[in-house]
Amino acid sequence: MTAKSVGVGIGIVVAMIGFGSTACRNDDSTSNAGRSGGDVSTTTAPADPDHYKVWVDNNKPEGFSATYEYFFPDDLTVHPGATIDFAMDWSSGEPHNVALGTTVDGAREAIDALPPQDTTISPGMPLPVTPELQAKFAKMPQALPPDRATTADTMRQAQPCFIEAGDPPLDTPCGPEQRASSKPFDGTQSFVSSQVMINDGDHFEVTLAPTIKPGKYSYLCTLHPSFMYGSINVVPKSESKVDTPAEVSARGQAAIDELNVKYRPVAEKISAQSAPAADAGGLGDDGKRPEITLNVFPAQINATTNEPVTWNVVGAHMFTFSPPPDRKGFAVLEERDGVVQPLDWQPDNPSSGRTGMPAFSEVINAMVTKNDVLVDGGAISSGEYVHSGLLFGSLGPLPKTLYSLQFKEPGTYTYYCARHPGMAGTVAVTE
Repeated sequence: MTAKSVGVGIGIVVAMIGFGSTACRNDDSTSNAGRSGGDVSTTTAPADPDHYKVWVDNNKPEGFSATYEYFFPDDLTVHPGATIDFAMDWSSGEPHNVALGTTVDGAREAIDALPPQDTTISPGMPLPVTPELQAKFAKMPQALPPDRATTADTMRQAQPCFIEAGDPPLDTPCGPEQRASSKPFDGTQSFVSSQVMINDGDHFEVTLAPTIKPGKYSYLCTLHPSFMYGSINVVPKSESKVDTPAEVSARGQAAIDELNVKYRPVAEKISAQSAPAADAGGLGDDGKRPEITLNVFPAQINATTNEPVTWNVVGAHMFTFSPPPDRKGFAVLEERDGVVQPLDWQPDNPSSGRTGMPAFSEVINAMVTKNDVLVDGGAISSGEYVHSGLLFGSLGPLPKTLYSLQFKEPGTYTYYCARHPGMAGTVAVTE
């Protein structure tokens, strides 16, 4: 058996897969962990008039880390034969993929039928639409069914999948014969998906067949299907009104820039917290947008040795203090015998007496009972290595997932999230 770790801090292991001109690849294995956000990066549009770029998630907001679970742009009009490059130029630490096909078109139809207030679909839960539409949505692989212990156990879409006809597997990964194809996308394939994208430079290129029929073809992320989706509108070669690559790139960048401006004040408010009870991460400013998560710790929390610090975890974060050199990055996926599988994401030293991360089922149960989930990390000394494991926090106001640490001695304790680049803070402890 062969095993390779992939994920945050370690370059993703991706087999080169033909799909016309399609490939899922990683061009930059630079570690994400601990990197700070810089200026917004602008990528020049490809010179090829039929080669388009669509960004997956954001591309490095200025001064703060955030996850925007969108495609940028989410709509483009092209001719047959065009290539769309779905690119993660800068990773927010959130895993995504790109899926197309008739199964995805059916799922999108179900999503579009929802009223606006119901567009956030709980993973694995029934849709409040007609049974016929529910059945269409149910044929698409789901990333987070509620009967699993953690989301780490349910990322069955981690590797690529190519299904010509019939339904994709729902409870198992695609088999070896379903992980590669030499055909371009002609709109008739049942299900085509990329390997999970989580690192800087991950790409998935889709080349449209010259014979593809004019029409709208949906694409979405199967991990976030209810709000992370878009459309490829194919028009005949005789139709001159198509987008240019420069126009598509400009629209995508403008949408990213608009969100950066909107949410920077929210990120700054999170960063400014100093009390020993503080938020770790945050949502969009209305508290109702789970597709916008701000990966920000308070810049400095002031505490004493007599009281624990308690973070209200919003999103999914890993608290890491004083890691040894070989643990500064934290892999979230592992490739074993050609199949990409999630790792357990548990604390590094569960025998130390710390309770470990809450199972996903605990968080789901908390949403039903309205009871907060408290993870007691114990007491920490200066310079001690502590890794919390992946903590899931509610994306709504209640209930909360709380992570608590007691600090044994005065000093400045620096920590960061091993999952999200640029998400770091300190705790200043006095007697």
